[in-house]
Amino acid sequence: MVSLTLSPDGPLADQIVAGIKRQIDDRLLRPGTRLPSIRSLAESHKVSRFTVVEAYDRLVAMGYLQSRRGAGFYTAEARAEAARPAPATDHKRNEELVWLIRRLLEAQDETILAGGPWLPNTWLDEAGIRQSLNVLARKNGAYLLEYGNPFGYLPLREHLVLMLADLGVTAHPGQILLTQGTSQALELVIRYLLKPGDAALVDDPGYYNMFGNLRLNGVQMLAVPRNPDGPDIATLEKLAAKHRPKVYFTQSVMQNPTVSDMSPHVSFKVL
Repeated sequence: MVSLTLSPDGPLADQIVAGIKRQIDDRLLRPGTRLPSIRSLAESHKVSRFTVVEAYDRLVAMGYLQSRRGAGFYTAEARAEAARPAPATDHKRNEELVWLIRRLLEAQDETILAGGPWLPNTWLDEAGIRQSLNVLARKNGAYLLEYGNPFGYLPLREHLVLMLADLGVTAHPGQILLTQGTSQALELVIRYLLKPGDAALVDDPGYYNMFGNLRLNGVQMLAVPRNPDGPDIATLEKLAAKHRPKVYFTQSVMQNPTVSDMSPHVSFKVL
């Protein structure tokens, strides 16, 4: 059972984080222990739900809690047996990443999201989107009421099959999975290919959002310097030979954040 004593003299979220972290470190909360729900903890300690959400988010980022969809928050399993505990600086960076992503998603309409992966609304085909939604809304079908196929909207997957065929890639709709965006797609790839303690090659500098995903999944990142024409091949070879990583995350075109392209010469060497 979680036992907390909160004081009005300091940030409440900080106190909740420190209190739960201390109880986990002292083994008062065993691995796999279910924590009170957000509503329950907020009501019992007379704080807002937003405060509890922030505290739980930070504890997840620090590796102390695990969020299980539909089941709540649990203390992380076997922290002592982790391959290599992340240093305190990584905990801080994880907290900052969670904070940054949440603030970006909560931004007001008039906020300019400089440096983010969003195009200005004026660049998007709002009229075309409205027209497509109107056409769909006039059609009868369970797709308006139900969850739909787990792989995603079938007509779109069939259309992607045709687009891939134009690029010389043979596929069928059952091999295509639609996601909510790049971040969800990357997280699925990370969870499928890697487990805590595994190593992965990444661009340096690279996509910060993916770095956060890798940290939260306990993956050791091996930095490959990014040159104007692509990754540093010499460093890539040394890291691959020494650590034998399972995967290399890179962007061959319009790399984030350098906006550089991988040259054909470097691409051949990477392959």
